Amino acid sequence: MTPCPACETAAVNPITGMYYAGCSGCEMRAARQSPSYHAHMNNLKRTPGSADRRAYVEAVERKEGELIASVIRKDYAAWWEERKAVKA
Repeated sequence: MTPCPACETAAVNPITGMYYAGCSGCEMRAARQSPSYHAHMNNLKRTPGSADRRAYVEAVERKEGELIASVIRKDYAAWWEERKAVKA
């Protein structure tokens, strides 16, 4: 499946304001640009226990929706793997 024109533009210019309704790539980019995304990522990075982090993301999902929670899960996992690789 080819990306929408807005996703193609974002690949070249990450700060573009173009988004298409119904495009999953655009939805993910929009979620990552929201202020709550950055606040939640910072909170997760400071939360020591995995059970506490899991509960935090579940609360985010109930409050803000499945999309932002899935983006946070995916990005936190990537950050964690990168962090583990640096320590090794």
